[in-house]
Amino acid sequence: MKKLLILIAFIAVFLHFYPQPKVDQWFATQKAMLLQKFSAATDTSVRLKSDKIFTDLTADFKSFTSDEVAYVKQLTSSRDKIEQFYHQYCEQKNYNGNLRTTNLQTVCAKIEPYRSLF
Repeated sequence: MKKLLILIAFIAVFLHFYPQPKVDQWFATQKAMLLQKFSAATDTSVRLKSDKIFTDLTADFKSFTSDEVAYVKQLTSSRDKIEQFYHQYCEQKNYNGNLRTTNLQTVCAKIEPYRSLF
């Protein structure tokens, strides 16, 4: 047991002073995978329901075309899609070919209060 601990300590010191790119990359991917699994396992129910934004937007749909409504319905089908949309089109102000500018601003305004719950 003592020899095993010495071996582990030697490996740790060696990797600390002489980092190996492949080992560091493997460690980073394993760490990311573990953090993702822990996050999914300990997820609380205090998160955004993806259809909440769609229901909030129903009053504004009179200015949307049917294609835009279908796009918003598809967009609000999951939290990941909403988060990706928010970062790409609301924060970075990129052009969206599926929504007119005024409707894009309306959708972003409805997402804004919920962004901490992604």
